[in-house]
Amino acid sequence: PLFGRAHAAAKALDMVLGLFLGFFERVDFNPALAACLTTLMGQKMKDAVMLVLEDRKIMSVRLDEMRWELSAFGRLAHAKMGSQWHADTAFFVASKAEWALYHLVRLDGYFADQLGLGMAVAVDDVDQWPDD
Repeated sequence: PLFGRAHAAAKALDMVLGLFLGFFERVDFNPALAACLTTLMGQKMKDAVMLVLEDRKIMSVRLDEMRWELSAFGRLAHAKMGSQWHADTAFFVASKAEWALYHLVRLDGYFADQLGLGMAVAVDDVDQWPDD
């Protein structure tokens, strides 16, 4: 069902967002974490989380509209907008959550590039080993 997909996407986003917000909550108690989050990479993480929170705010309103329609009428069809409304809204909520998750996952590549791990050489490659 469409509502189930939208709800699952929103729940997945909330779980991942909770992990990032947990890091920010621990800043006052962990000086090493505070030092990490004051770097350029930490700022990049904060910017991504702020972008995701804005997306989540918009997504949450649409998801609540769907919940209200389902609770009030036992179906997902808006009287003025017809039955296409619920499909469009469910798709909007799911894609908003997917894009928000993408913004958080994309941080992995940014961190790897900044730490010089983006072009790591496989240890199995014997030709790359230095001669003794």
